[in-house]
Amino acid sequence: TYMDRRCVYYKKPLLESGTLGTKGNVQVVLPNVTESYSSSQDPPEKSIPICTLKNFPNAIEHTLQWARDSFEGLFCQPGQNANQFLTDPKFVERTAKQQGVQPVCCCYQSCCHGVDCCHGVDCCVARLRRC
Repeated sequence: TYMDRRCVYYKKPLLESGTLGTKGNVQVVLPNVTESYSSSQDPPEKSIPICTLKNFPNAIEHTLQWARDSFEGLFCQPGQNANQFLTDPKFVERTAKQQGVQPVCCCYQSCCHGVDCCHGVDCCVARLRRC
């Protein structure tokens, strides 16, 4: 709002812009023609941008969401993948077709505590049953 007040005071135009994920916004402020930047309010965000969570979590809500995402990635998703592997005969075939997916046995490294000790799918299943 400092720049906004200075632009209004010196009667200079201001071009405010920003992004939120794939969305972008631009606001042109012309002194004595349009409302100033500080007099308008952004609508409340429905979700927290990923870049905020990963780079600059500056509110307690950001920290809580980061913790939820981390917990799910470490404790929920590997177990769900293991259950699907054990119950769905086409699980390996389906996941191999997805972009950015590692081979099935590498998905369960969290059970190996980050050590690359995988000796195949059977090894992973045995490790997951012990977890």
